[in-house]
Amino acid sequence: MGDLYPLLSHPPVLTLHSLASLIPTPQSNLMDALSFVLGVNQKELRSANLKDLVFRPPNQRPSDKNKLKASVTLVYAASFEDDAAETQFTREISVKGTNEYKVDGKQVTFDEYETELGNINVLVKARNFLVFQGDVEGIARKTPKQLVEMLENISGSSEFKKEYDELKAKKETAESKTIFAFNKQKGYRSEKKQYKEQKDEAER
Repeated sequence: MGDLYPLLSHPPVLTLHSLASLIPTPQSNLMDALSFVLGVNQKELRSANLKDLVFRPPNQRPSDKNKLKASVTLVYAASFEDDAAETQFTREISVKGTNEYKVDGKQVTFDEYETELGNINVLVKARNFLVFQGDVEGIARKTPKQLVEMLENISGSSEFKKEYDELKAKKETAESKTIFAFNKQKGYRSEKKQYKEQKDEAER
């Protein structure tokens, strides 16, 4: 559930009580609204510039143009119970293209906003919550390596890539040192054996 105010061709206020009740709302506009509030990159939206998402009423006075804005609020309920805890996610864009993010009415940074979405398993970078047009065909064309990267993003394991690479480098360094020490010790044993043979030969 959530609110739209006014995004693209939406009227000034449209209240969304549930996704199933959105028959009057064009599918593309709904997709844009959900993508927008869930922090999707602007290249995935239908406009190259975010400011173009703001609905501009016809015959508006020039003095009111700078006051225009668009916002989408998504209300997440922790369960289907009537008294379930709710979290409100709001993203707002001004006609100048300035973004503003809010969680339960409190303004936050995008990183904080992304973290809060992650807490409900909505991964912005992995885009694990919406299927865009062409996504299925795009996945079918991916190489095995690209598929692994996609699954790592969806599962969230990509967040540990830096730590994994650091630990892998330490492991490889430790293995290299171990092999070097083993070969060095092997060399000492070989030299010791050779000296012993030379000593035995000299004592005959």
